[in-house]
Amino acid sequence: MLSRDAIKTCESLRYSGYSDSESAVYLWVSWLVSCILGVYDFKVSLLRYTYVFLVFNSLNQSSKNPSKFFPFIYALRVKHTQQHHNNMDDFDIDDIDVSRVLYDSRAIDDATRRVAEQMDLEFRGSEYENVAFLPCMTGAMFFATHLLHCVRTFTRGGGLEVGSCFATSYADDATVASDVVTEVHVKGVDVRGKKVVVIEDIVDTGGTLVALCEKLKSAGAEEVHCATLLNKKARRKKEHAEKLEKMLDRTYVGLECEDEFVVGYGLDYKGKYRCLPYIGVLKEDAINGTL
Repeated sequence: MLSRDAIKTCESLRYSGYSDSESAVYLWVSWLVSCILGVYDFKVSLLRYTYVFLVFNSLNQSSKNPSKFFPFIYALRVKHTQQHHNNMDDFDIDDIDVSRVLYDSRAIDDATRRVAEQMDLEFRGSEYENVAFLPCMTGAMFFATHLLHCVRTFTRGGGLEVGSCFATSYADDATVASDVVTEVHVKGVDVRGKKVVVIEDIVDTGGTLVALCEKLKSAGAEEVHCATLLNKKARRKKEHAEKLEKMLDRTYVGLECEDEFVVGYGLDYKGKYRCLPYIGVLKEDAINGTL
């Protein structure tokens, strides 16, 4: 379908070295030429929407005031965004025990791409040579999959070294992060002499990440970085924050998280809610088992 071609074109441009503004100009001109020539016949209306939507997405990220470029596209985007959030507000989330949505799929997608861009600035010089990625199972698997897909486009198809890590850090009360990490395992890669990027779903007290950093450093990692979708600063313990400041070479944060118990997009409560396409606040009644 043409809409898929347009999406692939936009992705290729954005993650193959072109700036957002260059991608926007390319897509805009392509759409304009297609309208003038009428080469897409009955599919042109679908193509128009796809191009206009993707063009504005690029402009929206490359300018603090995108309306100065194409005011009518800005109006279209505002209408689309309002409709999207209205749909989210109307979405029936009572049955899945979530009181409100903190970050919808669009916000998660934007945050993931930002983190990928930040990481690329760090590693593009070395072309990701001697870099290993370690998603922290199981919560980070959704974020890691999306993030590494974005990163791979920067490498123009080059290989990425990916393993996994696992840390048990939750006590009997699954709503409270424990500082007692009972197990730390690293699988799939030899981290000696490498720059290791730990991919987390959320960093709260910091206890789990400290244990992982200590494990990686003792195994001979040259540098340890952390890419996390959510950062819950309100729960960070001072002693952990001080250790992480010394042990982590870089931290890449997608979204700041309120001091709430959140689920969705890999985050769970007793094994439930991981597959929700958004991040939401779990109802207290669901936590207490009274729903």
